[in-house]
Amino acid sequence: MKLSFLSTRLLFAISLLTFTRADYECVCNYNVELEVKDHDNGHGATLGYMYEFDCKPKVSGSEHATMYEIMFEGKVGLA
Repeated sequence: MKLSFLSTRLLFAISLLTFTRADYECVCNYNVELEVKDHDNGHGATLGYMYEFDCKPKVSGSEHATMYEIMFEGKVGLA
């Protein structure tokens, strides 16, 4: 009885691991401070800062040559 219960739980746990996925690309900062802007032209307003070891989700499909488009505090910013 006990073996059947354990094998059922193990099978259930394995099935959850194979069907669950929650990965996304992120941008991490390893400098002391990194400014997050709303435009990449050098004249954009500062949305905030990413500090050392901060990671923010990367916007999928973003195409900027020199900066990454990230989700930052409910807004889209460039870092």
